Amino acid sequence: MTMIGSGSNFHLNQMTSDLVGVVTVLCTVFVTLKIILEWSRRPPGPWGLPVLGHLPFLGSNPVEKFREYQRHYGDVFFLRFGMWPTVVICGKDTVKTTLTRDSDSFASRPPFFSIKSLNDMKGLGFSGFDKRYIQHRKIASTVVREFSSYDNAGMLEVFKEEADILVSSFLEAKGKPFNPKSEIYLATGSSIYQFCYGKGENIREDPDFLKVMNDQAIFQEFFTAGSYFDVLPWLQYFFPGRFKRFLELVNHFKNARNAHEIEIKNTFDPMYTRHAMDGLLKACLKYNITDLPNECNIIGLFN
Repeated sequence: MTMIGSGSNFHLNQMTSDLVGVVTVLCTVFVTLKIILEWSRRPPGPWGLPVLGHLPFLGSNPVEKFREYQRHYGDVFFLRFGMWPTVVICGKDTVKTTLTRDSDSFASRPPFFSIKSLNDMKGLGFSGFDKRYIQHRKIASTVVREFSSYDNAGMLEVFKEEADILVSSFLEAKGKPFNPKSEIYLATGSSIYQFCYGKGENIREDPDFLKVMNDQAIFQEFFTAGSYFDVLPWLQYFFPGRFKRFLELVNHFKNARNAHEIEIKNTFDPMYTRHAMDGLLKACLKYNITDLPNECNIIGLFN
C-alpha cells in the first residue's frame, strides 16, 4: 500500500513538474515574441542601457547628440529616457508634416513626477489630451487674450511699471558687471502675478512668492527639461531629502494659491471682471464647469 502511494505521488509530482516546465516555456516564448513585435513596430534607434536607457549617452549637449542620431537613423528615431519610451522627430519638414496630419498623437504629456506633484496633470502645459483639456485650453486662451491685449490699459500700465523697475535696478549697477537673472525673474513674476490676481498686488511684498524666488533652485532641479527625477522616479528612494524639500515647497504654494482662490471667490462679481482669475470663474459659470482651470499658479511661472 505504501509503495503504491509513493509511486502515485512521484507520478503526480512528475506531471506537475512537466506542467510547470511547459507553462514556463510558453510564457518565455510569449514574452520574447511580444518584445520582438514591439521592437519591429518601433522606429530605428541606438541601443540603450537597462533602466537608464539612453540618458548616459546624451552628454552635456543633447541637441548635438540628436543631430548625430538624425544623420544615422533619419528624421524619426526611438530613444528611451529612463522608463519613458520616446519617439524623436527631427527636421523642419518632418515635424511640420507630423503636427499637421497627426497632431493629436503628440498633444498629450507624460505623467512626470514633478507635474503630477504640481497640478495633478490638470494644467494646460502638461496634461492628458482629452475633452476637458480642449475646453479648458479654449477658455484659458480667451481669458489670456482679453487681459493681455493692447485694449487692456491696466496690464499695459503693469508692464510699463515693471519695465521701469527693471531698468532702475540695472542702472544701480553703475556700469559694473552683474547678473540680472533674479531681477528679470521678479519683473516677469510680478507681471504674471498681477495678471492672475489683479493690478496693485505687489508681489515683492508677498512672502509666498518671495519664498519661491528664494527656493527657485529646488524647482529648477525638478522642472529642468529631461530631469532625471522625472524619468527615473525611483530616485526618490535614494535622495529622499531632495524630494521632501520639493514636496514641502509645492504644498506650501498650493495652500497659498488656494487661499487666494477662496478670497477671490468670496468677492467675485460676474458683472465686474477684475483679473484673469475672475475671467476663469466667469467662464466656469458660463460653461457649467465645476473645476477651475489650474493655470493661475505662481509655481508654474518658473516651469
